[in-house]
Amino acid sequence: MRIFWSLPEGYTLDDVEVHASTSGLGSVLAPLTGFNLSGNTVTTGQGYQTDVPTNLLGGLLGLGSELEIAIVVRDGPWTSLDAASVASNAGLLGGIGGNCRNLT
Repeated sequence: MRIFWSLPEGYTLDDVEVHASTSGLGSVLAPLTGFNLSGNTVTTGQGYQTDVPTNLLGGLLGLGSELEIAIVVRDGPWTSLDAASVASNAGLLGGIGGNCRNLT
């Protein structure tokens, strides 16, 4: 899964967390463990590009389930309300029928 996003002025990658949820609407997004943001993010002309590896997605997604990934900014106890969010559906075996869509 590839996410294109940008940071508000004055923030760096050190202020960012990647959160995930597999429970659908209304579920709490929790920090994504086993994921290295700086190792999977590159700078582009318009901001950043983060790739979430398919092996990580495969471990989180069950057949027909949906995974929401959100990139949020943290500044002490404050967390941004506007996150760069995408949702992915694994589809059938082997990824047939899978899809990814922007949420914000």
